[in-house]
Amino acid sequence: MNASPARIVLGLGNPLRGDDGVGLAVAEALSRLLERKPIDGVRVVTSERGGLEVLPLLAGAREALVVDCLEVDTPRPGRVHWLSLDDLGGSPRLEGAHEVSLPDVLAIGRMLGVEMPATVAVLGVEAHPGPDIDDRLSPPLAAAVDRIALHLHAHLSASAADHGTT
Repeated sequence: MNASPARIVLGLGNPLRGDDGVGLAVAEALSRLLERKPIDGVRVVTSERGGLEVLPLLAGAREALVVDCLEVDTPRPGRVHWLSLDDLGGSPRLEGAHEVSLPDVLAIGRMLGVEMPATVAVLGVEAHPGPDIDDRLSPPLAAAVDRIALHLHAHLSASAADHGTT
C-alpha cells in the first residue's frame, strides 16, 4: 500500500453550476501537469461536496492546498486569492453540508485521532456569482484554468525544493 502523500491538493466544485466547478477544472489541469512533471509527495483529489465528506481526503497529509471558487462583490473571474483558514467564508463546500466548515472538519478529525494536515492553504478563484445551471465554466474562467494550474505546479515545485524533495 502507498504511503500517504505529504501534500494534498483538493479541488472542490459543482460541475453543474458553471464557474462553481473551477476547483475541479484546476485540479484536473494540475493532474495532467503532474503526469508530465511529477512532484514527489503530491496527490490531487477532488470532491463535489464539502463538510465531513472531505475528512478522508485530507487524512494523513502533512499539508493541504484547497482550490475552490470565490464569490466577491465585484469579481474579476480568474483572479486568485491565497487564503488561510481564518479567511474562509462564502464557499458552499468549504462550509458544506450541515454547516461543517473546513476548520471544523480538521478539528473533528484530530479529535477522532485522525492525522490531519498541520498546514492548510486555500486558493480561491474569483468566479461569476449565481446559481446558473451550466456544465461549462464562463469563457474568462475557462481561459484562466491552465494558468492557475501552472501557477500551482510552480508553487508546489518550489515548496518541494525548499523541503529537499522534488
